[in-house]
Amino acid sequence: MLYNMLNFWFLFVKEYNFAKMKSVWLYLIFSIIPLTVEAHSMTAEGYYVHAFNEMSDMLAGRDTLSIKRAVFLAEWAFYEGNLDYKTDFCNEIDRITTFIQSLYEVNKLQTYKTGMQMAISSYMVSPYSGNGYTPYTYDFETFSMDKEPWERQFVSRTLKTHKGQCRSLSWLYKILANELNADAALAQAPPHTYIMYKDEDNITPEDQQALVDMVVNTINSDDIHKVEYLTSGKDMSRTSLNAFSPRLNLLGITSEMMANMPGGASSFVKALCGEASTVPIKSGSFTIILKTPDAFVTNRPATLGHEIIGHGRSLRLGYIDLQSQHILPIQVENLILRNMGIKTFRNGTDHAPLNIFIPNYMSLPSFR
Repeated sequence: MLYNMLNFWFLFVKEYNFAKMKSVWLYLIFSIIPLTVEAHSMTAEGYYVHAFNEMSDMLAGRDTLSIKRAVFLAEWAFYEGNLDYKTDFCNEIDRITTFIQSLYEVNKLQTYKTGMQMAISSYMVSPYSGNGYTPYTYDFETFSMDKEPWERQFVSRTLKTHKGQCRSLSWLYKILANELNADAALAQAPPHTYIMYKDEDNITPEDQQALVDMVVNTINSDDIHKVEYLTSGKDMSRTSLNAFSPRLNLLGITSEMMANMPGGASSFVKALCGEASTVPIKSGSFTIILKTPDAFVTNRPATLGHEIIGHGRSLRLGYIDLQSQHILPIQVENLILRNMGIKTFRNGTDHAPLNIFIPNYMSLPSFR
């Protein structure tokens, strides 16, 4: 079965006469006071209990099943009630779905079985007036932090910032799909979440399908591919140092040399490998990427794919010889660039350590 994947997420005024206004104010006073007292008396644990009970009612059929409401409740409990369902959640989602419906109709996407999924995907990744010309992007700043702030994974934050991670972006897509009656499923793989839906129109080009297969197979494998971003001039963490030391030692770089070099081991890695490097570890692979203005030969997503899939995934599949590790990552990076509509490609002459021309640099990689 062929699938499309996304790894990858907007007054009512009425006049009253004095008598009616008086009764309205009395009603508001008597209804708000008990809610305020209850809110102040609820403990932090109480918010989670309330959220759990409401979700349990949904699953038991005692209340209407709503993914939108369930996602809100989890975030509401975390913020101890300081999140409003209507103003912080529903209003923005309603605005977005109205725009996506227009996008769907104007572009005549109803001619496709997956037209609504196309409209949602287009809204999230392309600049439109409906998203303030700011597409939804992955939050690379915190995804690899040891102590990542939990709210960085929240849909309510993604709605405001247009930045998110695999959880919040996928949940937002799923919520929008449900609101627009589009068939889409949440899929999980350790440690990742993404969206899948059937390509019922069979319109996925070969390049797109190849990349989808590679990403899905990488995610669904038991391998663990770790990435550490380094600031220029600062040394790598103890974890990455342990992973890269054997390679550096083979090249004659001792621990003493690393300790005495400004920037430490990361300086040697940059001198030998350039912007990024990947080594195999017992559970998968370990990648370091330098965070500098000129860190990426092409762009960040292409570099990540180059390292994690081109090197990390291929190493796990047995492509361990130097020639394969020179050719495959370049082919993967060029595949990503083609899918992004970017016309700048690499031919291997700037790919250390071989730095030699690859005749078939535009071919599809030999693995999925």
